[in-house]
Amino acid sequence: MAPCNILFLFLLVTFLTFATTATHSINDLSNDTMTVPQHGSGGLTPVTAPISDYIHLNCSSERSFFSSGFQSNLEDLFSFLSSEAASNNRFSIHPVNGENPSDSAFGMFMCRGDVTPDLCLQCVENAKEQLTQDCSSSQQAVIWYDECTVRYSNISFFYRADTSPAYAMPRLANVSDPKNFSRLLHLTLNNIVGQASSNDNKFATTQAKVPGSQSLYCLAQCTHDLSPSDCKTCLSAAIRELPSCCEASEGGSVLYPSCNVRYEFYPFFDSNSSSTQTPPWVPASHFSYANSTYLHHNCSSDHEPAKPAFERDLKILFSHMSSNATVANKSFYKGNVESSVNGLFMCRGDLPSLLCQQCVANATLRISSLCNSSRQAVIWFSYCMLRYSDKYFFSNMETSPSFQKLNVTTPSTHVPTQGFFNNKLSNTIEDVAEKAGDSDGKFVNKSLKLNPSQTLYALGQCTQHLSSDQCKACLESINTIIPWTRLGSVGGMVLYPNCNIRFELFQFYMTDQPPKDNPSPSRRKDKKKGHARTMILIIVVSTTSVTFFSISYYLIKRKGRKNSEVILREKCVYF
Repeated sequence: MAPCNILFLFLLVTFLTFATTATHSINDLSNDTMTVPQHGSGGLTPVTAPISDYIHLNCSSERSFFSSGFQSNLEDLFSFLSSEAASNNRFSIHPVNGENPSDSAFGMFMCRGDVTPDLCLQCVENAKEQLTQDCSSSQQAVIWYDECTVRYSNISFFYRADTSPAYAMPRLANVSDPKNFSRLLHLTLNNIVGQASSNDNKFATTQAKVPGSQSLYCLAQCTHDLSPSDCKTCLSAAIRELPSCCEASEGGSVLYPSCNVRYEFYPFFDSNSSSTQTPPWVPASHFSYANSTYLHHNCSSDHEPAKPAFERDLKILFSHMSSNATVANKSFYKGNVESSVNGLFMCRGDLPSLLCQQCVANATLRISSLCNSSRQAVIWFSYCMLRYSDKYFFSNMETSPSFQKLNVTTPSTHVPTQGFFNNKLSNTIEDVAEKAGDSDGKFVNKSLKLNPSQTLYALGQCTQHLSSDQCKACLESINTIIPWTRLGSVGGMVLYPNCNIRFELFQFYMTDQPPKDNPSPSRRKDKKKGHARTMILIIVVSTTSVTFFSISYYLIKRKGRKNSEVILREKCVYF
């Protein structure tokens, strides 16, 4: 066979094989993508809630074999605890006895007394998954979350107060008057020990007034299986641990397997919790700063005439700031000129470069006008913050001067939903502080659904030269200075030289992409069907056309060869 014919047949077979394979692949893809997971009578399968961050986890060094009866009993134990949490229980203990006593599994979960049943169930499920993942071969383990404690062992621990293993966690910021604060803290905690140990839920919270405008919030809880005396003994031991871990700290907690205590300067618990309560309507403050708006400034009081060199260097610094603000995706800058003046700017982390540039330009103009004879100054806009000083301040975390925009009511004003939104807001700020400190850009925003009609939006940011711990401490300190007992509505901000927090009931920050309505499963299915049909049609038409052309070409060549053979035979006969 001629080489051209061999090549032709090879190309033809290859093309037909490709068309067949591609068609089958697309049919398979269409079938896969059109299969919608079903749950029950036809709804979508619920998405499993992501595992929230746990506080601490302790796995014992004693190991069990994966094939042992203990592992099987542990799975049964976890299944039972999940079903108990799903039945709206906040506490449960359960043994799973093995044929061999060493294979028995004993377990417990305890949810915080103020959390909702849904949150309790989610916490238990998350704890179960984390324990399975990290302590898969341990015979004993305990894990603590803000909302729950889950524990298991191959030895019964029911009806006894265990204080080991333990975990203590202080806040980074300290109080200004440690001696008097320590006295107030221990008095307040000792008072709720009696309350927690004497009620059926073994749970109590309280609030105490701190000199000034702050309030102290305390919580104590024991596992329900403890007697009142054992609960009191356990909590008293936890309180005695506080001086060694958290003395002078603005917040702290001591966690035992059988009890825990915690205190903060913000309402981390819900004082009005109810498992059947519909989330209430939250009053809004409606502070709207859609565009870059001047908020506040502070000029130092040293009004001595500035030296010409300082004024010159300050102008150079402002020029450097303005030029750096034009750099794409640059929301932070710090620098100095001739060691005589130091400065920085910070734009909100969600802004495009153009808005950052405009805000920095406005800030340099206004601060030059307002603080022209000051050696130190800071100015805040809704989109940016700018600061300069004749002293080096880059290694410091500073909370003064500051600016607050909060809706503070009079002491006699009662807001019915205050406990609800104070709890949600303070915990949101705490979460923002934690995540902002760990993020590369020291910037985090977060939203939280309060009820079917309202969503809380919060934003936290630190200057990027701060360490992770400094950023967390700066934002956490904002949580402690908010006058929670007199906060009339949700909507406000607190601004420091190194960090800021803002919260509203409307989305005031920008997102990378505007939210889009997800198409229904049937629409997605039809759309993918259409894509599959189109691709199949294109491939079939293309293949048919090429095949037809190839066959035609082959027949023409064959006819030409036959004609040549006839002529050749005729010539041979002639000769």
